[in-house]
Amino acid sequence: PDSCTGIQLVNWMRRLVFPMVLRKWRMETIRLRLIKVASKVACHGRSIMYRLCSSFPYKKEFVEILDNIAEFQVLCG
Repeated sequence: PDSCTGIQLVNWMRRLVFPMVLRKWRMETIRLRLIKVASKVACHGRSIMYRLCSSFPYKKEFVEILDNIAEFQVLCG
């Protein structure tokens, strides 16, 4: 049951906030390329910043997904 919820969550995220290029990625690919990323989370005031490695190859896509999530929150909020 819990794994089904996680799979559905990833499928909805893929549909709603992923760029068209990444929507066909498998769950394992998403986990390896976007979630298992060496980064630091820095909180300053009311903002949260992700400090990614300068050599991270999917930086543009990662930022686009975060922007889409923020935009989606505004639309639903």
